[in-house]
Amino acid sequence: MSSAQAAARARLDRLSSKVPEVMVKVTGRKHVGGAASAHLAYIGRHGQLEIETRDGDLIDTKAAMIALGEEWDSDADSARGQRVAAVALVFSMPEGTPPSVVKDAARAVAQQTFGEIHDFVMALHVDTGRPHVHLTVAAAGENGQRFNPRKDDLARMRESFAQELRSRGVKAEATPRRARGQMRSGQAMSLYKQRVAHQLGERPLPNADAAVLNEVRSVIVGTKSFHHTPDEIAGGRNWRHARAVYTRAADRLARSDEAEDRTLAAKVHGFVAAFPTPDTYRMAVGKSAIEKLKRAPDPPRRRDGPDRSSHR
Repeated sequence: MSSAQAAARARLDRLSSKVPEVMVKVTGRKHVGGAASAHLAYIGRHGQLEIETRDGDLIDTKAAMIALGEEWDSDADSARGQRVAAVALVFSMPEGTPPSVVKDAARAVAQQTFGEIHDFVMALHVDTGRPHVHLTVAAAGENGQRFNPRKDDLARMRESFAQELRSRGVKAEATPRRARGQMRSGQAMSLYKQRVAHQLGERPLPNADAAVLNEVRSVIVGTKSFHHTPDEIAGGRNWRHARAVYTRAADRLARSDEAEDRTLAAKVHGFVAAFPTPDTYRMAVGKSAIEKLKRAPDPPRRRDGPDRSSHR
């Protein structure tokens, strides 16, 4: 078995065993004018927690955190009028993962990915149950390069984070949602905050949710039918493709002479059988509306002739 085949087999084993998936996401871009300073003070709990610099130094006062943010503001202004001073990231693992390992792995990814060019600080938080690292990166690099991570960059960081965790003895994987049969993505932080504010009565319903509910109302009153969007159609194709790929792999393993391969085949078949139902937030709301429409009682029939309930 080649090294590539061994790596693919090991990943299939981790995936079918449902080892914890790492999370790496951008939580915000901090614009020039004080946002970076405020964010650094926030992740350091205004001096209650230490934040660690790229060089391993510790900052433990709110004043020093604000000063560093102001320095990043100045660097961004000097870099051809750049308006983003810092990019905020979060590296997270499920509850039960050793926090110190999460921090070490996140630091290793940062050093490998951008540490030679961009300044950064990090703070470990354990207050939510899920150990996570707030890693904030100066947008202006030492060579004039701008730090502006895209989807592919985040995917590579997830892969590196999972690898660093595994090298430290923690089971972790970084597979795309579609490879796990999931069509519904996590909600954006901005949308999450809008929904929370709406629940608290502080702002109206977010536009994204209002659009879904308007479509649902149209379905209920019968003025239109509920159609899948192009993204939902593509997601369904990806879901079916992923199932087919895993099924073929499991069938090949089941024909192997090696007992270990046949054991893995059974795990993969079980993994495919437990694939989540393909849906999105919009599809789930639409399905609920359609079920409500089916359960609604028929409207009362209008009776012809005089109204016998009236008094003469």
